[in-house]
Amino acid sequence: MSPLPPFWAEFAVSPAKLRAVRVAFFTLVAIDCVLAVGHAPRYGAGGFNVAHLPGLDGLAPGRVAMGVASLVTAYACVLAALGVATRVVVPVAAALYGWIYFSSQLDSYQHHYLIALLLVLACAVPWTATAPPPPARGTPPPPRIASWALRLVLVQLALVYAWAAISKLDGHWLDGSALAEQIKTGRAHDLITATIGMKAAAIGVVLVELALAATLWHRRGWWVALPLGVGLHAGIAITDLEIGLFAYLMLALYLLVVPDSLYDALARRWPWRGRTFAAPPTAVGLGAVALAIVVGVALTARADLPDAWLALVLAAPLSAVALVGAWRARPRALVRVAVAHVAALGLWLVVDAASATSIDYYRFWGGSSARLGDPVTAARAYQAVLDIDASNGNAHYQLAKLAQRRGDLVDAEAHLRRAVALEPARARARVLLATLLAGRGEAAAARTLVEEALALEPGHRAALSLQAQLRRAGGAPAPTAPAEDDE
Repeated sequence: MSPLPPFWAEFAVSPAKLRAVRVAFFTLVAIDCVLAVGHAPRYGAGGFNVAHLPGLDGLAPGRVAMGVASLVTAYACVLAALGVATRVVVPVAAALYGWIYFSSQLDSYQHHYLIALLLVLACAVPWTATAPPPPARGTPPPPRIASWALRLVLVQLALVYAWAAISKLDGHWLDGSALAEQIKTGRAHDLITATIGMKAAAIGVVLVELALAATLWHRRGWWVALPLGVGLHAGIAITDLEIGLFAYLMLALYLLVVPDSLYDALARRWPWRGRTFAAPPTAVGLGAVALAIVVGVALTARADLPDAWLALVLAAPLSAVALVGAWRARPRALVRVAVAHVAALGLWLVVDAASATSIDYYRFWGGSSARLGDPVTAARAYQAVLDIDASNGNAHYQLAKLAQRRGDLVDAEAHLRRAVALEPARARARVLLATLLAGRGEAAAARTLVEEALALEPGHRAALSLQAQLRRAGGAPAPTAPAEDDE
């Protein structure tokens, strides 16, 4: 007899549902972790940190540790998504994610706290539990896999919705003004303003969250929770809110709310062939492992992600544990581990290629270094951006500012002219180039650039200031105009 009350002990799900949730949730967490690498240079910059909990300030990750830990967490999550060594890799992912989040409030978003909690609960879920294949039609449903932890996941989500609704019981939210401030443009803004209006939408959000808090944690309420929750988070996904993959992670968790009968029907139509990984003989499995090592090295070499080699070395023990477990349990399952290893490193490469993660990393590093009085490191970081993307106008602009500060006006002019060509819709490079030209007496060329800048951005303060200085100077060299202090 289970020591847990029936509410917890009797919660069970279809094996197909468990696989679907596992793949969707851990894959999205892995993607989110790779994207987080772009913020790594902000961690530890200037020696400043504020932890979530007392005593954790000294344990906070710096730039390198943050980037490496995020990549290793992503690696562990891909292995978990593919059902490899989940009893080991899920706790590792939970520990690393918790360390990154709780030891620094730099990226302090509530959904990061939720993911940290969910990863802890995921450690208790039997992700790779097996059950007999579904019987033929007309027979009783297949056996379920019991998991109190999955019930607790739903309870946790219900609590999140309850508190989210309570926190919105404020006049600033209920009159629609707070929602209007968050959604200023985009498809969601246009749809809301053209139909029910911001006030009705804001009240509707509160009512939906209260309904989800009341229904999500119990099967009998799923017919209400599923359409409301999916609709809410699909709506959030089409807004311009900068909340990362939160909406998609929530949608992945709603796979738990889809009726098990649907998964059973799909499993009967397309039976799970997971055992095909074990079909080749041991020699083929060992060959697959060797090939995976070679492919993994090649993928890491192609990645622009900083410290990817260090992350690969630190992730190696996870793959080693997985290999040992596969060998002891079923030698031919080595193929599954090999596939998971390549998939994890491939995800690093694909996410980086499809986003600006590496560029953001070096951009933030360059900006932090410049502000903290280290122009040499800043220049090296911005040059790394150009090594990745030679047509990056921002990197040329920032290198021009650094060159101007050290007195190398020839280098500054070269970068500024490249920036002007690469940023045809922005005024800043034209203004700084005009300042440089005016400083050496080329007032006519400077005036032309200022006029171009103001045509692009009529209210540009530095351009207006320089224009006024040129008029007062009457052709004499003008003082240096302020430059934009961005990254």
